Amino acid sequence: MADRRSRNPRRAAATLGLVLAWILLFPPRAAAYLDPGSGSYILYILAAALLGAGTAIRMQWRRIKSWFRPSPKGENEPPADE
Repeated sequence: MADRRSRNPRRAAATLGLVLAWILLFPPRAAAYLDPGSGSYILYILAAALLGAGTAIRMQWRRIKSWFRPSPKGENEPPADE
């Protein structure tokens, strides 16, 4: 007699995906600890990201300004055939 259960690989993958999603969305209780140094480390990371972004913008300021300025007349036009 044929087995009534389906051996469909797509169904097995979908079931595995649902189980993994359930585990990731509802993890068991974690014994995590953030010491006082973690807060200052996060502040250092944020400060470094802001300073890095500011430096990158400062280095590319001319290019950024050129996006908002209209181009001089005739700059974007193709050369005229003689």
